[in-house]
Amino acid sequence: MTSVLHHNKRYLLPLIPLASYTYGSTAYESAKDYIPEVDYYKFSIGLALVLGIYHAYYRLSKFCFKPTFLMKFTENPALLKEYHARVLAITTCTLVTLIACCYHVPNIAQHFNDLEAIFNLRLAGWDKFIMYCLFGYLVHDLVWCMTHEWHDVLNYVHHAVSIWFCVATLIVNNAAFESAIGLTLAESSNVFLHLRWFIKFFRGRNSVFFDCLFAFVFFVTRIIGGTWITYWLIKVDGPMTVRVMCYLLDVLNVGFFFQIVGMIRRQLKKRKQQALIDAKAEEKSEEKLEEDLKEKVKAVENEAGDQKKEN
Repeated sequence: MTSVLHHNKRYLLPLIPLASYTYGSTAYESAKDYIPEVDYYKFSIGLALVLGIYHAYYRLSKFCFKPTFLMKFTENPALLKEYHARVLAITTCTLVTLIACCYHVPNIAQHFNDLEAIFNLRLAGWDKFIMYCLFGYLVHDLVWCMTHEWHDVLNYVHHAVSIWFCVATLIVNNAAFESAIGLTLAESSNVFLHLRWFIKFFRGRNSVFFDCLFAFVFFVTRIIGGTWITYWLIKVDGPMTVRVMCYLLDVLNVGFFFQIVGMIRRQLKKRKQQALIDAKAEEKSEEKLEEDLKEKVKAVENEAGDQKKEN
């Protein structure tokens, strides 16, 4: 009887969507008090429009940077395809970082020790612009990763959580600076991540300096800065969307940081091995030069000896 029940558990699977819907409906009913009225038709058009703009920009990148130009630096087809996705990535994170530095950072610096004063505020124009930009980029990049077999579990989780966060924040619309701080900390480190990739692409090899620079910036912004904003989100009450996002990204950032540390170790190990190989090659070349010089000296001495005999 137990085995039959265990076997028939699979018939309960269709109930999962129903249970999820029931839970979602209950959560929505309880959240009606703080969720503003939203025109979902216009909202959906806005999301679709920004996604279309990103795809057009992706096509423009492919038009500007043709394979004939990129193949001067590498013939790896995977890297050639990834180049255009990286153009979108570095454009987005640079844009978000610049907007944050000009618009958000002055207010954040003014209330550095009292962030509660700027929490739980509605999104302004620039806040919404950043959210729409990130949504368009993340959805486009998620589809690109799936279609180009660029599979990474942490990357997929990060994109899924971030897309949900953008949509939820735009709908709930009461966490302007909480969102801005977290996004600025994340996207500012991404600038160095993609810069590192482009340097590697054009040089044909890694730059230990830029690898270490990215690791340092990642640690300062996402680990130290992430801990700082997490402290304030725990201390001050507010919308759960930004808090769930923050706590999940804290876990992901720890995973990413371990990956980065492993990358740095591998690069330093490769550099050390290459230095040993170069040193051995230099020793061999010096030994060969010495042998060639000895042979030349010996040949000259033999020639001089032959001339004496003739005389």
